[in-house]
Amino acid sequence: MSDSHEDGTHIASKQRRLRNACDECRKRKIKCDSAIRIGNICSSCIALNVACIHTVVKKKRGPRLPPGQQSIRDTVDAILSTRNPFKIPKDEIEVKRILVDLANHIELLEEEISHLRREISSASPAAMPSASHTDSSIAITSVAPLDSDSFRSRDSYSVDDLVKDFRSFEFDDSGARFFGTSSSSSLVKTAFDIRKGYAGDGDTDLSINVGRRRPEFWTIFPWQKHFSKLPPLEFPPDDLMHDLIRLYFHHINDVLPFLQLSTFLQSITEDLHHQDRRFGNLVLAVCAVGSRFSDDPRVLEDHTTSKHSAGWKWIRQIQPLNQTFVDPPSLYEIHMFLVYTTFMGGTSTPEICWILICVGVRLVQDVGAHRKNQGNAKPTAETEMWKRAFWYMFTIDIFASTFLGRPMCLSHDDYDADLPVECDEEFWEYKDSELLFRQPLVKPPRMSYWVCFIKLLNILGKVLRRIYAVDQPDVWSAMGMTKLQWSEKLVAELDSSLNQWTDEIPEHLKWDPNRENKEHFAQSVMIYATYYLVQILVHRSFLPRPGENSVLSFPSLTICANAARSCLHVIEVQHRRNAGLLIFPSNLMALFNSVVILLVNTWRGRFSNGPSASVDASSELALIHRSIDILRQYENRWQAAGRFVDILKQVISLHHDLSRKLSKKRPREVDPEDNGTKQSPRRMAGDKPVAVDRQHDSELVTFPTSDTKFTIPLHSRELGSLSAQDSYDWTRWVNFDESSGSLPVSPPNEFLSTPLDTATFLQGNEGEALSQGIPFTHDSSDREDWTSYMKLCL
Repeated sequence: MSDSHEDGTHIASKQRRLRNACDECRKRKIKCDSAIRIGNICSSCIALNVACIHTVVKKKRGPRLPPGQQSIRDTVDAILSTRNPFKIPKDEIEVKRILVDLANHIELLEEEISHLRREISSASPAAMPSASHTDSSIAITSVAPLDSDSFRSRDSYSVDDLVKDFRSFEFDDSGARFFGTSSSSSLVKTAFDIRKGYAGDGDTDLSINVGRRRPEFWTIFPWQKHFSKLPPLEFPPDDLMHDLIRLYFHHINDVLPFLQLSTFLQSITEDLHHQDRRFGNLVLAVCAVGSRFSDDPRVLEDHTTSKHSAGWKWIRQIQPLNQTFVDPPSLYEIHMFLVYTTFMGGTSTPEICWILICVGVRLVQDVGAHRKNQGNAKPTAETEMWKRAFWYMFTIDIFASTFLGRPMCLSHDDYDADLPVECDEEFWEYKDSELLFRQPLVKPPRMSYWVCFIKLLNILGKVLRRIYAVDQPDVWSAMGMTKLQWSEKLVAELDSSLNQWTDEIPEHLKWDPNRENKEHFAQSVMIYATYYLVQILVHRSFLPRPGENSVLSFPSLTICANAARSCLHVIEVQHRRNAGLLIFPSNLMALFNSVVILLVNTWRGRFSNGPSASVDASSELALIHRSIDILRQYENRWQAAGRFVDILKQVISLHHDLSRKLSKKRPREVDPEDNGTKQSPRRMAGDKPVAVDRQHDSELVTFPTSDTKFTIPLHSRELGSLSAQDSYDWTRWVNFDESSGSLPVSPPNEFLSTPLDTATFLQGNEGEALSQGIPFTHDSSDREDWTSYMKLCL
């Protein structure tokens, strides 16, 4: 009896001693059943054919951390955070404490690694893969343990076990990545919700955690990361760097407001650009763009005086695609992509922008910046900065798609991000939470311009999808309509959207060439130039070929021509106010498209004997030449401007060649579209029938004086009602008095007397005087020439 009692006591004490996991299970952080197995050998060690021993002593918990101190894990997480850059304490004692903690932690990790290597080297050969089939690095990860639960029969599983297994997975390693509703992660979370609903026991601890993840399948190993050592970044001298940053925020951020000036300058003051390479790359990109507006010779490359080299010494240090994209992107990286494409878009190598935009779109989607905030979460500075970054990425994506005729990376049904809050940065942070993100009524927010601009670009997105899409579904047949009827309905809807948008333009952004606030004036130029570009894109596809009737019942050519004139004069007023040309894709595209449209209109006027023949070609070409001269003044800094000049010179040369050829032919008959007969007014796209009867002459256009505002044709009704430019005194725009800040009442004589030739513009013998009133023929060769010209221009 006593012997059996002693044996029982011995077994009990032995079981108590083996209550903790064996060394192998402890190392792999899995459940150990050695205390209840025969011979105290756990099932995992049996499966792996390794010794089941208990030599590792469980470490006692240390004392609680003093208030204000972090654990080493928290410190490491803070240093590696991609959302909130780690700020180095200014207290030297605190810095030393962090370094000592990190050094001790590294030493402990090295000891554990040495211990694991010794265990692996002493493991049974049967447990190791053959060296002929794998290398040592793979062998380390190939001895994955088998949980004892895996040996249970299928019938022994339960719903509770399944939930526990689900808990062992985590799909979002860093917490910063985004997974949509179709993802597997979303399915698992849905399963948790269903389980919670069935349980009804208040079990709310169903969050996904890392408790039972096997590290060999989740760890990002060193060989998976890019190890090329990058040279240290070289920044401009401090005085030059601050000047370039000022130039960037003055010329770029007023119209592309995605950077926060106060935060940016604070980070510069804290020397973050020397500590965080991601922010350093952003600073270099900002300095590179600012160099385009600087006259300091230090921005140029060594041994050259070419202003085209401005900024390249800093932009060249950035390697935007030199990464594995293993870690979630930071806001600094997104901002760098945006500024980088702004710089490269104005050079002779803009092709990389198309690739970077695609990558940038994927990066903002990776962190979920394209999605609406869930619930009623209050805005924060970080969420607002991410929204701004997303919407600017959307902006350059849609302009690249428009300019190149390629698909957008962002599909309209794949994002629902909130628009930026119309509140300036200085009102983002208040001690009183009720005043956070509240803009004072006496001051219009800067972001109201950006929100207005984004709404216009959403309309542009509709234009690209519904008019310029490659594979347009046949929806008109199902509605009992012809394709022509569907096109008219489509154009009417788009024009209605544009008309509604113009009615909602904030008062401080409405067109006023005498506006004193330079920031508001620049923003107004931006939205109006883009608006006229969208108008041209809506109607450009429906311009009639020579000898053909208008495809639609809308006067597409008239709308395009008047939109082009309005756009060019908006840009011209800005230039004459010494505000500088806004070198941005939308403005360059608007100017280029407008010039080509006016050339088409001039050509058609000389080709027909109808109302279009009343076009004053001399005034039209004078406007074209002035617009191209504006581009010429910026081509010494922006190569993109010079490219546009060269292309337009070639188009004008073609215009001259065709005019000279047709001047030798007999008179032509009246064009069917320009038959000269008096017809009832055409219905304008987007106009409501009721509103047509209420139109008054005073609503159309007003004329400028030296001290009063004047308007430009804005709605589609107004653009289509001006059949010839003499119905609107465009010449009142061209001579801006920089001293008084106003426009003259009388037109300048030098522009009214501009000769109708291209010789002075083409700088050679390419242009000759275009004779006026020359009759034209109407044979097939003329039509082929006209068609070829239209294809080239449009």
